[in-house]
Amino acid sequence: MTTMIIGATTALGQAVAQQTNGTVISVPESFDTLQQLQQMIDEVKSQHTHIDTLYFCAYDMPSKQLTLLDHFEESFFRQYITRFLWLYSMAPLLANSDTPLVISFHPNGGDERLNFHDIELRNSYTQKLAAKHIPRLLDLALLHFHEKFDTIRTVAFDPGAIKEEQNFLMKLHAISAQDAVQHAQHFVETHTGNMLIGNTKGAVDITTHAYHPGKAYELYMETHRKLTIRKQQGV
Repeated sequence: MTTMIIGATTALGQAVAQQTNGTVISVPESFDTLQQLQQMIDEVKSQHTHIDTLYFCAYDMPSKQLTLLDHFEESFFRQYITRFLWLYSMAPLLANSDTPLVISFHPNGGDERLNFHDIELRNSYTQKLAAKHIPRLLDLALLHFHEKFDTIRTVAFDPGAIKEEQNFLMKLHAISAQDAVQHAQHFVETHTGNMLIGNTKGAVDITTHAYHPGKAYELYMETHRKLTIRKQQGV
């Protein structure tokens, strides 16, 4: 079995590695530029022929710091753009597995309405909006990925607060990274379906209009357009 961990140095990433047998491909959680990210993607594709399980472990709970405008841009690139590129770039390798699985650790996004012409919140930023924005983008990105590659089991899982990454007070209400990974694995094992969004309490209903495939497709197209512009600008 070959497991790839994006965000391998995080508490969740280390917990996944400790509970994984076989080959582990470890990748940092973030890159300074698209060029650096693309170089790492090309390197992985040149060295490996298949991936059985792909984990996204760079997990950020919404916080005042991360949702401030000057931090949000960095969080948007690290949490959303990085995952988007890895996800679609690794699809051919996942397709070579008999039991391909993607697990993304991130907060559930809910049913926040999106302005698809301002996914970076450059013109509509508020701290309240930013708190749920990236998780909502991630939910829809995974939904579209599943629509495109329906043989790859795709799971978005919200483990709640992770003890190793919280301050003293928050640790009282948090679970360990090891427990979080076990919760995710139990969720995958006990729920049917190739596209799942859930948390420690159970699965989210993705048959509602908030998760309509048309919304996911519109986000995919806008993200692809933004990435094309960034690559042309060399940023």
